[in-house]
Amino acid sequence: MWKCKKCGEEVGLRRGMLFKLDKNKDTSGDDLSIHDTDYYECSHCHNYSYSDVEEIADWEEDKWRK
Repeated sequence: MWKCKKCGEEVGLRRGMLFKLDKNKDTSGDDLSIHDTDYYECSHCHNYSYSDVEEIADWEEDKWRK
């Protein structure tokens, strides 16, 4: 698994989109994003990188999985 260089916790991929809101703060389903905003983020300290997971994390084999 990818482990954060700052705190040692697991890093994953956060996926997000920006949606249009109406006056009741409900989404209309219309996407305002030109592209999805995917980035790598630590699950604990929220350190992040938009370009490369290796900027913020190192790969470590999970010792509990075979």
